[in-house]
Amino acid sequence: MPALPEPLLQHEVIDHDGRLWRLDFAWLDKMVAVEYDGFDWHSSPDHLRRDRQKRAALQELGWQTVYVVSDDARRQHVEMVRRIARLLSA
Repeated sequence: MPALPEPLLQHEVIDHDGRLWRLDFAWLDKMVAVEYDGFDWHSSPDHLRRDRQKRAALQELGWQTVYVVSDDARRQHVEMVRRIARLLSA
């Protein structure tokens, strides 16, 4: 499994509309982010709407984002790290 460079945690990004977003993990030099989607936080309609706004804003700013859930971290961690490493090596 490839070793990943250390990310910035909870990095703040301002979008084109002046909204503040916080990235769970960020590699600024590659504009790669990892966002953890936990079911408890992302299960309400308001949270889902906000998540979609954040995804659109990050895409507009040029961020490449990997979205992970608990199963990725617990059971699919090799694949998860490979996905992140591929973006970082591009």
